[in-house]
Amino acid sequence: MKKFLIIGVLALALAGCGDAYAKITNAKDSIVSIGNKSVTRGQLFELMMNQDPASSVITMAKQVIMDEKIEITDAIRAKAAESLVEIKESFGEEFADYIKRFGYKDEAEYIEKALIPFAQQEALVKEYIIENFESLATTYFPRKVRVIQIKTEEDAKAAINEVKDGGNFETVAAKYSSATTYKGELKLVHSESGYPAVITTFLKTALQPTLTAEPLKDTTTNLFYVVQVVESQPTRYKEEAIEELVGLSSIAEKMFVELFKEGGFKVYDKIIFDILTSDYSQYLP
Repeated sequence: MKKFLIIGVLALALAGCGDAYAKITNAKDSIVSIGNKSVTRGQLFELMMNQDPASSVITMAKQVIMDEKIEITDAIRAKAAESLVEIKESFGEEFADYIKRFGYKDEAEYIEKALIPFAQQEALVKEYIIENFESLATTYFPRKVRVIQIKTEEDAKAAINEVKDGGNFETVAAKYSSATTYKGELKLVHSESGYPAVITTFLKTALQPTLTAEPLKDTTTNLFYVVQVVESQPTRYKEEAIEELVGLSSIAEKMFVELFKEGGFKVYDKIIFDILTSDYSQYLP
């Protein structure tokens, strides 16, 4: 873990103590030339310092952590290749323009600089979830549930009674709901699945399989919900829960904050330090 601290500092040639400031070596060296115009290392450094240098430092340090902990194996490259196929299918003929808009010169660079790091992060987050499953399951409370969205309280109560009498949940949903979502199918959800707050609150307190005794009303939309918790103990479907949680940015953020603090992350440039203190203080030990 200490390795990333050294690399993070050397990446910007930071040095000194007290109110030190980053300096770039060989500032006049040209990076790229077009005709008689050229961009120097110093100009690029100045541009980076004027944009969001603290964010750049955080990004670089995260990558060093991932390189330290997650080797780029055939499995990682295969995962990146899977992501590439999905993105190409999503953007179709616009794929080339899409990656160029984000500054990648071609597909190969996009894979190396975007998709492989993403695959590394996903692998690292998965390891983190496995190691901290009990506490994360308490925080995000993954549940296997069925949900019906219904317009009136009367219909919602009728739906509950039919389910209690042994009615098939999806059949009941088809009878009482015209919603395009919440059709009663079994889903594995968690606190960040985007459900209305009234459902999320109910799921958090559901520690055993249960059916809502009364319709849950969303006061924002005035819609009603019938919720059946089918499984409430994440250890019974641990692998599924892990796969569902691994994509959450909040877990990735929590993980990196802990790793930065564990490694004693330090920044010696005052400008960057001041920005970190203001906007990214969670990363500072």
